Amino acid sequence: METQRSWVSLGEKGSSLSSCSVYKISTRVAQVRVDSSALERLSIKNPEIAQKKSSLTIPQDSTIEELRASLVVLLNKLLISSSSSSTISRVLSEILNSKEFDMAKIELTEGEGDFLEKSCAPLIGICSVIDNKSVAFSRVVDAVAALSCEALKATVKSFSSLDSGDKFAIEVASDLNVLPNGSKLVVGDNNEEVEAVSKIPGIHGRFRDVVKDLMLGQN
Repeated sequence: METQRSWVSLGEKGSSLSSCSVYKISTRVAQVRVDSSALERLSIKNPEIAQKKSSLTIPQDSTIEELRASLVVLLNKLLISSSSSSTISRVLSEILNSKEFDMAKIELTEGEGDFLEKSCAPLIGICSVIDNKSVAFSRVVDAVAALSCEALKATVKSFSSLDSGDKFAIEVASDLNVLPNGSKLVVGDNNEEVEAVSKIPGIHGRFRDVVKDLMLGQN
């Protein structure tokens, strides 16, 4: 039995597209629902006329997830900007909701092709995938760091009073205080301050900062 999927609405006035929503659609955890008023608006503003069309160009070394993420961002931008006919928007939403991923069905007019080139949709889509995977990876990195503290029998007392002014470093220090909580290996009176351990909050904090920078606006 197929797992029940959630829906992400695109094209609604005042709405925004988060990197989390892009990732859910790219991994087929969620499906796309295009706002009917957005399609109607496109039909009126850009009626379908015979034009020379070309295929969609996206980096060939992209994974399926990254390709799907790129299409999500492109679809959202086309709907919001009203820069295309309703036809391409319907095609993109159908492809994203289909089990079969067929890029050959996508044909763009010259204007839509120019819009894609200027929109940075592939870059934003790929960054959205990296963003969500990096968040999960950062948790694993912190857990490994906590285990390393135990293995080294290094004191983590300094993490409790860290006041570097770096928000992310302070967050990491707080997490590292919680992860080995109750472990006798990090609370002994004879435990020494290990320089490499004391640098963990700053290094991992920088990683979190970089991950946050990947959370690009999708509109």
